[in-house]
This record gives sequence, C-alpha cells and structure tokens, in this order.
Amino acid sequence: MLGERAEMTTYRMIARLIPAVTGLAVMTAHASVTLPRVLDDHMVLQRDIPVPIWGTAAPGENVTVMFRDQTRKTSVGSDGRWMVKLGAMQAGDPATLTVAGANAITLNDVVVGEVWVGSGQSNMDTDIGEYPMDDVLQAAAKQEHPNLRLYRSDQGNGWTRASPKAFRFSAQLFYFGMLLQKELGVPVGVMEGAVRGSPSANWISDET
Repeated sequence: MLGERAEMTTYRMIARLIPAVTGLAVMTAHASVTLPRVLDDHMVLQRDIPVPIWGTAAPGENVTVMFRDQTRKTSVGSDGRWMVKLGAMQAGDPATLTVAGANAITLNDVVVGEVWVGSGQSNMDTDIGEYPMDDVLQAAAKQEHPNLRLYRSDQGNGWTRASPKAFRFSAQLFYFGMLLQKELGVPVGVMEGAVRGSPSANWISDET
C-alpha cells in the first residue's frame, strides 16, 4: 500500500534510537532547558510502551517532566544532555506536557496513540498536491482530521494536525494514517523521512 522499495516501521522499533541521532536530538547545551523539534505541540506519543523525553540543559541542572499523572525527574549529564522515560500509557484526551528546569517549556495538545514512520524514495515523498486526479485523496485532504498528526523532518513547523491548511506532506502516509486512525479509533501520528532519488538499498534490510 505504501509503495515498492519503501519501508514503514513503527515508533516501537526506533523509540530507543531517536535520542542517539545527532541531527535530531542533540542541541548546543545552554543554561536553559531545550527540546528537539520532534518534541512539540500536537505531537503523538506511542501508546503501551515507555516513552523517552529528552533534551539539553546546563550540566548538573535538575529537570522535571510532567504529563498526565506522571512526574519524572533527572539531572543533566556532564555532556549537557538529559532523558527521562514516561511509563507506558493508554490513548486518551489531549493533555499538556511540561518540562521544567531553569526555565519551563509547555507543549500543548499532546496525545497518546499510534506513531508510524514512513521512509523511502519519491514514492513516499510525493505530496498530496501531486495527485490532482485522485478524487478520493483530494476529498480527504480537504477535511479536518484532528486525531491525525503529521511530522516531516525537513519542515520547520514540527507536528501539525492534518487539515486543508497543513504543510506539504506525503500522500502515501497521509492516506495510510487516515485509514489507520479510523480503524483503530485512537490518535495516529505519521512521521515522514524520505529522500527522492536515493538508492533503494538504503531503505531496506540487507537480507531483503
């Protein structure tokens, strides 16, 4: 459904790896607590597994993360990095996630549900607007989908709720996420990480 030579994997498989990805997770350490862009308003956290929340701050600073009925505390390491893990959660209503240290950061409209990552080439990267003859897709894209959240790594506006005003996004992932959200009845987040013209071997296992 998501195209040949494209690989889709759930957040479950990459959650423990994301903090180690330098380009995504590491920021220059400052006295103020900072978060990577992937942790933002409207984001979706994966249900039923521990969820990492991470960032940077001054070495030795105490950081507290609060979400729903959970409070997690940690101290910043000598490298300026910190991470806590929220306990496994069930899907539910949007809530506020707060990170507090020398400063406080509030993330609004955070939900828990299913998070999927789509990777691949142009077949994954081709956006909704490039399928003008697909009446079903175009009709769906004109509707509001408050429980479908979109994230694209090369866009500057973080997570967004799917709507006619949403930024350019993968048609494959949008439609997949919309159908999955309707089927499961929980919030769904789809994250696009695709590069047009890249070698297909980069996106599949050695065995495949």
